[in-house]
Formats: sequence, C-alpha cells, structure tokens
Amino acid sequence: MKGDGDFSGMGRYFPAHDCFAAETQGPIQDRTQEHLRSTDIVIIEIRKALLRAIKLMEETGEAPWRIRDTMENPFGEFVCISAFIGENEDGSGFCRRFLANKAAAE
Repeated sequence: MKGDGDFSGMGRYFPAHDCFAAETQGPIQDRTQEHLRSTDIVIIEIRKALLRAIKLMEETGEAPWRIRDTMENPFGEFVCISAFIGENEDGSGFCRRFLANKAAAE
C-alpha cells in the first residue's frame, strides 16, 4: 500500500466511485450525521431525484419518465458505455470509432 496504486479496482475516475456509492447504499440508514461535500454531487442529486420520484408516485401514481409508447422515447438512441479514450484520440474520434465498431457488429 506504499505505492501510488489504486486498490478499489475503479481507477482514478472519481465519478465512478460516487456512482458505486450511490448504487450500493444498502438498507435505509440514518444519514442525518453525514457530511457530504461538493464532490458528492452524484450522491446528492440521485437522492433528490429519488425523493422527487417518490413524491410524484404518491401524488399521481405515475413513475417519472415512464414510457408507455416506445415511439415517444426521447432516449431511443442513447448509448451509455464505460471505456477508455485512446492516448492519441479526442472525444469525437472516440465516438466515431465506437459507432463504427457498433455498426460493424450489427
């Protein structure tokens, strides 16, 4: 542990650590003594979204972003991946490479 390594297995991309913490919170806990900071924005915003969803369900019986007709899905082409951008590649180049590989696989 004296080295400069990462032992979490999630690398140095800290938003991944926040997502892990938000998605694996476990049973309901007393969080009144928590000391969240600005770097915990993912956790904070997920909790706010969950509270808004609960309120909406209680008031209307409808879940937020519930899509009953697939033709109305505003995220039909949304792609979410976890990958590395090549050392000599920018974001646009990465997207072009990813989409080309995806099209070739279909």
